[in-house]
Amino acid sequence: MSSNKVAILIVEDDKVFAELLAEAMKERGYRPAIAADAFEAESLVKINSYSAVIIDCMLPKKNGVDLAVTLREGAMPDTPIYFMSGIFRDRTFAADAIKKVNAEMFLHKPFELNELLDVLDQELDPRDEMGKIPLNQLLSKNFSSVRDRRKAIEYLEEISGYDLPLVISVLMKANCSGEFNIATSDGAIFGISLAEGMIVNVDSSQTNEFLAELLIQKGFLPKEDLDHYFENNKSTKLIDGLFEKSLLSPHAASLARLEQMKIEFGSLIKNINMNVNFTATRAKAKPGAYIRYDEFLPLLAEVVENKLDASWLKSFYSQWADHPIRVNSSDFENEPAFNFEIVSQATGLKDKIAEELTLEELNHLLSSSEECLYKAIHFLASGRFILFDEMKRSKDLKKHTQHMQDIYKNIVGQNPLDVFRYFGVSEQFKRSEFDRIYKEFIQSNHPDTLPKSAPPEVRELFESTLKMVSEAYEVVSENGQLDSLKLEYEKRNLKTQLAIDHQADGYLHLIRQGQFQEAYRELKKLYIEHQSKRADLYMIWAHIRLNGDYIPTSEAAQMIQKLEAYSSDFVSDTHYYFIYALVKISQGDFIGGKKYLEKSMQLNPQFLDARREYANLKAKIGKGEGTETFIQEISQVVSNFFKNKKVK
Repeated sequence: MSSNKVAILIVEDDKVFAELLAEAMKERGYRPAIAADAFEAESLVKINSYSAVIIDCMLPKKNGVDLAVTLREGAMPDTPIYFMSGIFRDRTFAADAIKKVNAEMFLHKPFELNELLDVLDQELDPRDEMGKIPLNQLLSKNFSSVRDRRKAIEYLEEISGYDLPLVISVLMKANCSGEFNIATSDGAIFGISLAEGMIVNVDSSQTNEFLAELLIQKGFLPKEDLDHYFENNKSTKLIDGLFEKSLLSPHAASLARLEQMKIEFGSLIKNINMNVNFTATRAKAKPGAYIRYDEFLPLLAEVVENKLDASWLKSFYSQWADHPIRVNSSDFENEPAFNFEIVSQATGLKDKIAEELTLEELNHLLSSSEECLYKAIHFLASGRFILFDEMKRSKDLKKHTQHMQDIYKNIVGQNPLDVFRYFGVSEQFKRSEFDRIYKEFIQSNHPDTLPKSAPPEVRELFESTLKMVSEAYEVVSENGQLDSLKLEYEKRNLKTQLAIDHQADGYLHLIRQGQFQEAYRELKKLYIEHQSKRADLYMIWAHIRLNGDYIPTSEAAQMIQKLEAYSSDFVSDTHYYFIYALVKISQGDFIGGKKYLEKSMQLNPQFLDARREYANLKAKIGKGEGTETFIQEISQVVSNFFKNKKVK
């Protein structure tokens, strides 16, 4: 989904600021809506759906934090909330506000609009792309957020019937309400209704037939009574119609509905393609027949055991085979799911599951069949009783440890910005970059990625390094501290740059002494190490002299392109114009070279290199060298003169 489909609600009583923020969001492609107070916001969320809400804390009549509490309890249980305020600047207030409603962040006015927009881009865009992820990604620790799992399901368009147990399990565990619609490749249409994480209806064109057969089998109703009912009530839903006519007791109706839902759900579990969509609602569970999650577990175990193909399961888990499996329960010994027969059939699994082994390792260690193992794992993973680490088990511990030692050595004692500069954050220091780098570091280098057999000193190294990076991340995540660090970084960077420029100036004597090769080598080394633009500039000087003041046209074009890119950095630099002149002269453009030499001498009349080059150039022009370029430029001047005359 593109960002122009993402609606964001701004709750701000300052009309000018609200419109400014809304305009910035429109430029990023979002669809902002503005509410001037809490009551207008509450009305809007009843009508529209928003992907995020930005709330000013100081609102008339009802403050922003109280509004956020209301939204959390009603229409926005897990929608991202961002606070902002120019009044409440106390850190304790901000921390309490965030904690109270699990908000994303608290911005102190005035703040950089791009800072908020970058966060929105990072938080909302990936969520809009979730429909493109494979379903088996939902088995990872990465999808620990209920909101993320639900969003992933909402964007599904096509699945296999074998995927359905996992999908419904995810929705139920996320306590979802909504309609899950299914159109199978063989033409059948089904609907599964959920309310507060419970299945309240499974419906198809065959539902009445299923129910009729069940009612007769269970002895709830004679066949004659059903036939008579169908003759006179073609369009009515069977259970509702029988109940209205007092032909069926509430107890019998509930039992029949429960059995029918389980049978029809089970009939969907087959290896065929299905077009699906899930629409979230706010439906509440009503008295009647419904399947709670603890009642769904036996059904889940049954369909995994009897319906899912072993080869499909192995393919489904192929990418997770070498990822550690972790128990997602603080008291798994007493978790009923681990005592189901489907788990017991994988002999020894319950004893080994807490050791954080991989599927490959479990398959090697356990005496049960591979099919039993995969079915047990799928049952437990579908209910998120176990999760897969995002990172593969480190197979080369020595190499991983060496890598971590290098990281530790380079960041120990560094300030937070330098820590993240080491990991590649740009000098724009965008919050989204810090978040991305920290997340990637955690996934790749968390101590949990180590095998159980890792020595204590290796685990300590990983833990110490993680602590340093985490502490740096906490600091850069604070707006005030980040601004202070950036200012310090800029000052230090300027001082460092001046020192590097001074070092580059020190190599000019090599050029003046005719040691062009050595000068070029040292300047190149300086440029590679520090990305020094001045060193790069002087490299052009050394390169031209090294090649006898002539360079190929293609090289000259690249040099000019580079010089143009550097123009703003060296606008008042005498060396810049001198070197530009050398490039021009190397191509026979003496008039252009003369112009740049004059600019260089204008900035520094005592610059001997420019004065000497200027004298040589005048001598060349006097001999008629470079005449062609000179004539071309004179012709252009004359042509322009006559054009101007015609216009007048």
